[in-house]
Amino acid sequence: MMLTLTKGFNDKDYLDSGELDRLERYARTFSTRLAAYTTLRDRADEVVKGTLKLFSQSHPAVAQKHRQRCLFDLSHVLRYVASAVLQDDEQLLRDQMVYWLETIIRAYQTSDECSVAYHHMQTYLKSILPGEQAAMVVPMVRMIEEVLIRH
Repeated sequence: MMLTLTKGFNDKDYLDSGELDRLERYARTFSTRLAAYTTLRDRADEVVKGTLKLFSQSHPAVAQKHRQRCLFDLSHVLRYVASAVLQDDEQLLRDQMVYWLETIIRAYQTSDECSVAYHHMQTYLKSILPGEQAAMVVPMVRMIEEVLIRH
């Protein structure tokens, strides 16, 4: 969304009807996006620790061995998800996270385990976010899980 606005104004061009439609949709959903962002920001530690707790139940050895790395990665991804939700920009999340995740996966050789962790994050988020917010946030986390599954 932000790229659409920047493109239109920087090119000294009017927004086309598709860009205006996206802008209108963004304006209609802004309060929900802002609420989702605020919730993720304010409850980030809870989300990350809750996700890690769920992950520890299915993968106790990995969770214990890589606890600090898991906490860092989950926190990092959650911040990017929150930003992408606020900006209504899934492509931003793809561009910023995919290369980073691929690098981490290669280094730690944990794509299966990581995909499970992000599946648990979706479960946790669904339990704390109202429906409209969850509908915006969970697909972004699912996209990350799918990237991990492909590797």
